[in-house]
Amino acid sequence: MENIDTIFVDGSTYQQAEELAVYIAKVNGSADPQQDALVHEIKSHESGSTSDSLTLILVKHADALAKAPTKEYEAVFNQLFFIIRASSSDIISETVPSAINSILAGGAESVIPKLKVLTNLFNILDVRSPLRANVLVALVNLAASSGYLSAVQSQLDKVASWTDIWGLSPADKSNLYLCISKALQTESTAAQSLDYLIKALRASQDDASRSMGSLKAEAIRAVASTLTSPKLYHFEQLAALAPVRALAGEKIHMLLEVFLQGDLAQLQAFLQHNAGFVQEYKLDETALLSKMRHIVLTQLGARHVAQKLSYSDIATALSIPVEEVELWVIDVIRAGLIQAKIDQMSSTVHVNRTTYLTFGQQQWAEVRAKLSEWDESLSDVLQVIGNAKLIAQQQAHSAASVSVQSKTQ
Repeated sequence: MENIDTIFVDGSTYQQAEELAVYIAKVNGSADPQQDALVHEIKSHESGSTSDSLTLILVKHADALAKAPTKEYEAVFNQLFFIIRASSSDIISETVPSAINSILAGGAESVIPKLKVLTNLFNILDVRSPLRANVLVALVNLAASSGYLSAVQSQLDKVASWTDIWGLSPADKSNLYLCISKALQTESTAAQSLDYLIKALRASQDDASRSMGSLKAEAIRAVASTLTSPKLYHFEQLAALAPVRALAGEKIHMLLEVFLQGDLAQLQAFLQHNAGFVQEYKLDETALLSKMRHIVLTQLGARHVAQKLSYSDIATALSIPVEEVELWVIDVIRAGLIQAKIDQMSSTVHVNRTTYLTFGQQQWAEVRAKLSEWDESLSDVLQVIGNAKLIAQQQAHSAASVSVQSKTQ
């Protein structure tokens, strides 16, 4: 959607309004469109009236425009937009939502004309108008429900910057993100839907009028989707969100804590004792266990960077047969959590680098221990260098003494 605010129509606002009224009468099956009551109502405002009154009259009857044939659909709505845009800002704010509903009401055998018309409406509105958010939601919902999401995908990347330009309040920003998230709740766009859901929860924190408990369902969905996503392994930022913290005491929050601070055994125990909860929220138990094994292997690797891990140690940590170790290591490498080399001959894995999924006291202790090791190693190196310098100096001094003695003789 480009910032194009030009609609090409001929005639004054009144002339366009009268022409559109005749068209609406014709679409509604009037025997004599020129003498229709709607046309007479428009004509009664011919002199001394403002565009506001014309807009209010026509928008009330705009549902009829949805009956227009596909080839005329875009043109007649453009006429309506021309009239709306000539109105005062208050009337524009009042009538644009109604115009959106009329566009979505029906007509146009193909969804493409509707998408075009909504795009036109978006573009003719002032670039700073918060009404653009209403149009965007309608566009995304229509595109998602009709299988045309690709038509708006490129625009979704701009939403964050647009919300700042539109000056949306935290509440409106959160609601916009929630609407987009719901529209994107399909298998192919699940990750994008979750991204907007988390943005909505984050924006809601700045809304003083909203209780964080009011977003309980959304927070639960965010946690459940994150935990079962095959690509998301960092949970600290999610756990820090106020709507998620408000879930404290709920089983879904307990499960999140297991992933943040627990281990495989704790997860297995949780799943065993909360089978009903797992079924209620349709959590994929296999996906949860797989993710935890990835986390455990990553943490194990973090404690053995630049070292070798035996297959047996990995198998024990993951509670898997030794024969499956290589497959799990490959999975974690593909997930980008570790860099490592598998040595099949020695049945070991050499870990080169890992990603810290959480960074708490344990991780600080590990870093402190490594720094101490490096400090000791550097001290040893410096001592070796110092000894080498001393030996070199002594050898040089001895050589100089021998040279002086030779000259004296």
